[in-house]
Amino acid sequence: GVTGQIFAAYDQIPSRAVTLANGQTLYNGGFISPYTQQYSADPLYTSIMDYGLVDASASGHAWKFGFLLHPLRQVRIKYSYSIYDTAPYLPNVDANYLDVTYSPGGFWKGVSLRNRLALVHSNPYGGYRGTFIDDRLMLQYSF
Repeated sequence: GVTGQIFAAYDQIPSRAVTLANGQTLYNGGFISPYTQQYSADPLYTSIMDYGLVDASASGHAWKFGFLLHPLRQVRIKYSYSIYDTAPYLPNVDANYLDVTYSPGGFWKGVSLRNRLALVHSNPYGGYRGTFIDDRLMLQYSF
């Protein structure tokens, strides 16, 4: 049968700036995770594939709601909707994220085909206008 779960997450980054010994200043989210800024691998639960409070380098709040489904043993579907409330520092951004993975098993055990789609509204990469679309198709073999 179908199995799954629902999830919700919340993060808050207060306004702050830290100047390092080398003179570099880390603002807000960069203070929390300086080595993942602009890489989207930060430790916050509300980040998606392309955006999060660390990437924004702005203080604010973020909420994320979603679900994970396994409609078939070989198929995994994850969807989430995120809201990044960074005003008045930056315009607010919201995003939809869909991640579908198919793992055939049997002779193809270890192979998976994964498609990740992010729709980031109020596009932070385009002057906060329009929607940024990132679609990644991945073929993986785990040995």
